[in-house]
Amino acid sequence: MTAARTLVPAPINLDPTDRAIIRELERDARIPWAQLGRRVALTAPAVRERVRRMERAGVITGYGAWIEPAQVGRGIGAFVRVATHTQQRVERLIAFAHDRGEVVECHTLTGDDTVLLRVQVGDMAELDRLTSSLNQFGKTTTSMVLGSPIPWRNVVTR
Repeated sequence: MTAARTLVPAPINLDPTDRAIIRELERDARIPWAQLGRRVALTAPAVRERVRRMERAGVITGYGAWIEPAQVGRGIGAFVRVATHTQQRVERLIAFAHDRGEVVECHTLTGDDTVLLRVQVGDMAELDRLTSSLNQFGKTTTSMVLGSPIPWRNVVTR
């Protein structure tokens, strides 16, 4: 489980080689150290040490597989905004969302809506059940995803 990120840490200085390493890891996180080193003009031990330093500093926070939602039966995406005005309800909503496999992101917000959930479901009935269960926390507004011309991406190397 990843801890909620509410504080903005001070950025560390990344030189062009660090940024090149990150770009390569974004493309293929399973790249062997020697191959990564060749791509950024470093030895395998030197590139490994830079990666470890960035991991310790919290720049690189993990590695994972990208899953195509439709291929695992969750091809319908939606954003669900919840307007709830007590901290206790927000905390209960976050705990509820954390335990739901359909919820792939959860954000707390400023403004009228307090929480934004990104969800992936298999069909409209599943979305209806989920949004109905969210009504206990406050007013919900749901927007269906029609397309994602710019999908999620890292920001550090852009």
